[in-house]
Amino acid sequence: MDADEPLARLVALGRALRAAGLPVGTGRLLRFSRAAALVPRRDIYWAGRATLVSRPEHIEVYDRVFREVMGGTAPAPPVLRVTRRTLQM
Repeated sequence: MDADEPLARLVALGRALRAAGLPVGTGRLLRFSRAAALVPRRDIYWAGRATLVSRPEHIEVYDRVFREVMGGTAPAPPVLRVTRRTLQM
């Protein structure tokens, strides 16, 4: 695997989203690539959704394009676990 391939796939996703009508500019692509570098591979979908999608009505387009470019399906939303913490004052 070429070391530049992951970055090329992220850029390809951004370009495909732009071609599909989403407002994905250079700044968003930069934020996406930074976020993607910080998360496990399984969370790339969420890194992109958080940085490349700005309106709820764009989620359906994002999901479709993500599947086309990155393969697979969109993951289920993460399950948030609430834990009890002791507050110290």
